[in-house]
Amino acid sequence: NRTTLGATIELPTVLSGDQNRSSYKTTSLGGQIEIEENTATTLNDFELPLSIGVGVSSAFRKFTTNLDYKRVFWNNTDQKLNDGRYT
Repeated sequence: NRTTLGATIELPTVLSGDQNRSSYKTTSLGGQIEIEENTATTLNDFELPLSIGVGVSSAFRKFTTNLDYKRVFWNNTDQKLNDGRYT
Protein backbone atom coordinates (compact mmCIF):
# COMPACT_ATOMS: atom_id res chain seq x y z
CA ASN A 1 0.00 0.00 0.00
CA ARG A 2 1.20 3.49 -0.81
CA THR A 3 -0.64 6.80 -0.46
CA THR A 4 0.55 10.12 -1.88
CA LEU A 5 -0.83 13.56 -1.06
CA GLY A 6 -0.34 16.66 -3.20
CA ALA A 7 -1.37 20.29 -3.47
CA THR A 8 -1.17 23.04 -6.07
CA ILE A 9 -1.57 26.79 -6.00
CA GLU A 10 -1.76 29.13 -8.99
CA LEU A 11 -1.33 32.76 -8.04
CA PRO A 12 -3.45 35.48 -9.68
CA THR A 13 -1.96 37.10 -12.76
CA VAL A 14 -2.98 39.71 -15.31
CA LEU A 15 -2.68 39.18 -19.06
CA SER A 16 -2.51 42.17 -21.37
CA GLY A 17 -1.87 42.64 -25.04
CA ASP A 18 -2.33 44.55 -28.25
CA GLN A 19 -4.13 43.51 -31.41
CA ASN A 20 -3.13 44.45 -34.96
CA ARG A 21 -5.71 43.71 -37.63
CA SER A 22 -5.90 44.17 -41.40
CA SER A 23 -8.78 43.06 -43.60
CA TYR A 24 -8.48 42.07 -47.26
CA LYS A 25 -10.89 40.86 -49.91
CA THR A 26 -9.70 38.45 -52.59
CA THR A 27 -11.12 39.05 -56.07
CA SER A 28 -12.10 36.31 -58.50
CA LEU A 29 -8.89 37.08 -60.44
CA GLY A 30 -6.78 36.40 -57.33
CA GLY A 31 -6.00 40.00 -56.47
CA GLN A 32 -6.38 41.46 -53.00
CA ILE A 33 -8.24 44.61 -52.09
CA GLU A 34 -7.62 46.15 -48.68
CA ILE A 35 -10.92 46.68 -46.85
CA GLU A 36 -9.52 48.04 -43.62
CA GLU A 37 -6.09 49.44 -42.92
CA ASN A 38 -3.89 47.97 -40.23
CA THR A 39 -5.75 48.79 -37.03
CA ALA A 40 -3.92 48.67 -33.70
CA THR A 41 -6.01 48.17 -30.59
CA THR A 42 -4.97 47.91 -26.97
CA LEU A 43 -6.96 45.07 -25.42
CA ASN A 44 -8.45 45.17 -21.95
CA ASP A 45 -6.48 43.32 -19.30
CA PHE A 46 -7.69 39.82 -18.47
CA GLU A 47 -7.25 38.54 -14.93
CA LEU A 48 -6.55 34.91 -14.14
CA PRO A 49 -7.73 34.17 -10.60
CA LEU A 50 -6.19 32.37 -7.65
CA SER A 51 -6.72 28.63 -7.79
CA ILE A 52 -5.89 25.93 -5.29
CA GLY A 53 -5.99 22.19 -5.60
CA VAL A 54 -5.45 19.13 -3.47
CA GLY A 55 -5.18 15.49 -4.38
CA VAL A 56 -4.59 12.04 -3.00
CA SER A 57 -3.43 8.92 -4.79
CA SER A 58 -3.51 5.45 -3.30
CA ALA A 59 -1.97 2.32 -4.81
CA PHE A 60 -2.97 -1.18 -3.71
CA ARG A 61 -1.46 -4.12 -5.57
CA LYS A 62 -2.13 -3.46 -9.29
CA PHE A 63 -4.76 -0.77 -8.74
CA THR A 64 -4.32 2.97 -8.27
CA THR A 65 -7.08 5.34 -7.23
CA ASN A 66 -6.83 9.12 -7.53
CA LEU A 67 -8.99 11.90 -6.13
CA ASP A 68 -8.40 15.55 -7.08
CA TYR A 69 -10.19 18.77 -6.18
CA LYS A 70 -9.50 22.20 -7.67
CA ARG A 71 -11.15 25.51 -6.78
CA VAL A 72 -10.81 28.56 -9.04
CA PHE A 73 -11.82 31.90 -7.49
CA TRP A 74 -13.30 33.71 -10.52
CA ASN A 75 -15.52 35.89 -8.29
CA ASN A 76 -12.43 37.63 -6.93
CA THR A 77 -11.53 39.01 -10.38
CA ASP A 78 -14.74 41.09 -10.64
CA GLN A 79 -14.67 40.71 -14.43
CA LYS A 80 -17.77 40.92 -16.60
CA LEU A 81 -18.80 39.23 -19.83
CA ASN A 82 -21.08 40.90 -22.36
CA ASP A 83 -24.02 39.06 -20.84
CA GLY A 84 -22.92 38.30 -17.28
CA ARG A 85 -19.99 37.87 -14.86
CA TYR A 86 -17.32 35.29 -14.29
CA THR A 87 -18.33 33.05 -11.38
